Amino acid sequence: MQIEDRSSLKTLSQDITAILIDPVKEHLKGIDHLVISPDGGLHLLPFEALLLDDTYLIERYSVKYVPSMSVYDVIDDPRIRVFDNELLAMASTDTPSSLSTLAYAMAEVDSISTYYSNSTILKHKQASEDAFKNLPLSGYRIIHLAAHGRLDEHLPDQSGLMLAAITSLSPVAEDGYLNAREIAQMDINSELVVLSACNTGKGRVIHGEGVLGLQRAFLSAGASSVMVSLWNIFDRSTPVFMDTFYRELVEAQQEQTTFMDMLKRSIGVSASDLVDYKTLALQRAKNKMIKHPYYHHPVHWAPFILTGK
Repeated sequence: MQIEDRSSLKTLSQDITAILIDPVKEHLKGIDHLVISPDGGLHLLPFEALLLDDTYLIERYSVKYVPSMSVYDVIDDPRIRVFDNELLAMASTDTPSSLSTLAYAMAEVDSISTYYSNSTILKHKQASEDAFKNLPLSGYRIIHLAAHGRLDEHLPDQSGLMLAAITSLSPVAEDGYLNAREIAQMDINSELVVLSACNTGKGRVIHGEGVLGLQRAFLSAGASSVMVSLWNIFDRSTPVFMDTFYRELVEAQQEQTTFMDMLKRSIGVSASDLVDYKTLALQRAKNKMIKHPYYHHPVHWAPFILTGK
């Protein structure tokens, strides 16, 4: 199906909606938020892009995913605390010649960094695997990685991100490939990890347990929520989407943070809302993309989904 073929998209979406949504439509009255725990191949379906009559599902409901209820129970709750740093954003453009240059990745991290006064921005060769591993990752509230991703469905722990390699005389010099096995062993307590790379939400699907791959690795490392992509993302529209998302993220956090939240943060008390500012920000960003003059088609905004707490 061609991207421009809206009628085919609508027909396909309506068929899926009839199977997945119509049977529970009566229970959705008065509901504003959906938390979805899919199974099997449904892990690879962006429910937000399903059409209800002539509107996308995301226009009516915020949408958040959990890998499975058993996995959800062991995901760390977001810690209401003051992080040492607000944002770590890395743009890796040092890629193999067989892959396209991520020309817009640098603009992407520069753009989102403007929303935070306390941030660490690494680009080009600075965005190396060695640099990432040696940062105090548990001290960053948000981690944003713009890089090429590689999917390995047969060996999920070998799925990974292509960061810059460094030349070193050390026998343990990093090769620039950060795989899921390495990530799962790290100490990452971020409220949000954003993987701005292709196919980061895909992997080996285990019935009843979700997808094994990068998103599971970051959740295992302690991240509360991970934003991943379900297909190859577009180099030009992705920075527009990310800038919109982060703008909404800051605004939603300010709206959702009460005096009581600040008091809890000051004394280190944890709390977890099933639907929080990240979920609301993602819904608002997608609704704004739907109205974008060039990037309104779901192919540009639907691949990005939020999973975790």
